[in-house]
Amino acid sequence: MIISPKRNDFNPLFHSVGCICTYKGNILLLKRMKTCSFPFKWGIPTGKIGPNETPKKTIIRELYEETQIVCSSENLHFIDSFQIENDDMNFLYDLFVLELAEEREIIINPKEHIEYRWIEFKDFHKFDLVPDVKETVAIGLDQNVKTTQLDLFGHPVEENEVNFSVFEKLQDVELSHQSFKNGIDFTKKWYVAFGPPGVGKTTTLKEINIKHPEICIEDKYLKKILELQRVYYQGICRKRK
Repeated sequence: MIISPKRNDFNPLFHSVGCICTYKGNILLLKRMKTCSFPFKWGIPTGKIGPNETPKKTIIRELYEETQIVCSSENLHFIDSFQIENDDMNFLYDLFVLELAEEREIIINPKEHIEYRWIEFKDFHKFDLVPDVKETVAIGLDQNVKTTQLDLFGHPVEENEVNFSVFEKLQDVELSHQSFKNGIDFTKKWYVAFGPPGVGKTTTLKEINIKHPEICIEDKYLKKILELQRVYYQGICRKRK
């Protein structure tokens, strides 16, 4: 139950965050594993705030871990901090909204969820939801302010346009530089390489620069944009104007 008005004597057991992910009017729901709290119920991406984390850092991390959605903090719109009280515990719950300008591939974490759906809010009553999800989502949709969609680098993205190419190289998969580069769309403005240390991200980007002189090398890392566990990234290629 959402406590309203908020109480000054509220004593939360922990602080968590959640994010309403929307695309073309639909909302992303995730179905929980039987080993999770509220097993087999549907909810939005959520998680507890870890040590030395801010709410935004936590939800960026949780979004990636639960859905593989990568976003920048500029794209997250804060809704409110709710005091939640139920029979088992009291906790604080910070809610954000992420409006996606393009369709994303959702890859759920099998240790946490067993299914995902994109649905309209009017169909929420058809799903067995985690407590307070419907109420907080309704408040989030009502209060959400339309913001400019930004790409991975914080630049505005025009409608139906994606101006960066993202490609990945994994440590446990043998990929030659040539096959790695085959996945790059050279019509884009920015080029971002993902992968663990030592797999050849920088070498590949330098080879691209030699064969494509219209693309210059920049010593630009995305630490201020993304701080995700187990993800290493470099964005050091930019097409010359």
